[in-house]
Amino acid sequence: MKLCSKENKFQQQGLQIECIVIIGHNEGIGSVLLEIDGTVAPGSEVVLFSPQSEESRHEFIEDAQRRRRQHFKNFTMSFQTGPMAARFKLEALPILKASRIFFLADSSSSPTEVSAQTVAGILQVQAILKEGNNPEECCDHERLSPVIIPQILDQATEKSCNQLQVQDYINSNELAARLLAVVSESPHVSGIINRIVAEDGCDFIIRRLDEYTTLDGIDLSGKGGITFDEVAAVAAVAGEVALGWSEVGAGSLGPWEMNPKEKAERRSWDSDARVVALKHSQI
Repeated sequence: MKLCSKENKFQQQGLQIECIVIIGHNEGIGSVLLEIDGTVAPGSEVVLFSPQSEESRHEFIEDAQRRRRQHFKNFTMSFQTGPMAARFKLEALPILKASRIFFLADSSSSPTEVSAQTVAGILQVQAILKEGNNPEECCDHERLSPVIIPQILDQATEKSCNQLQVQDYINSNELAARLLAVVSESPHVSGIINRIVAEDGCDFIIRRLDEYTTLDGIDLSGKGGITFDEVAAVAAVAGEVALGWSEVGAGSLGPWEMNPKEKAERRSWDSDARVVALKHSQI
């Protein structure tokens, strides 16, 4: 009975047992794993692949946990070693079983080499998925192809990702530059940014409209449409800040309309539409 209750708890939180593959290793791996630990159910698996030695990577991750005074508890880790874009090595990874595949800019290579390795690795993974994707071997919780999420360092690689139809990339250099520019222009914004990026700060979440509690005069069924002001009101009651929503006609994966200009304008709302909100980590 206790086991069933625990499983129901994680299902209610939207957490699933996952297999996640991380290709590449750098100083950000600790933060990435910490985020993963908070978004998967116990029993999940993370496979770490990099040209760097297993011993050095394992030691780095252990140090990262000690610095944060927090140990990963929802997944087990396994290490594999090899060249970033080596097809025969990538085929040995649980690509078909994975729900998410991350590409990190490996710190053992120069920025130019990393960009080439990332693009080549994505091509190899896409080929593996295309040639061997069997519905019976896909993720148990969705049976869909995994989401590929690369860390990129320049605009040229960004263009390559768009050509490969990989939309969930993160240009870490550009992101850092934009944050510096914002703080330079408006120093007081640094406090807001700090709360967003801090490990005990805030989380970005994507919700269905019916996950919020109904307020008088606001129909959350979506049948009569809804305004962003109404969404912001129900989110505030839940202790969240509504930041945006999926564009009209878009699905649960976006694209997104952030900070809509016409906040009092009523729009249609179907079952695939979602709300993007900010929530305090401790709520």
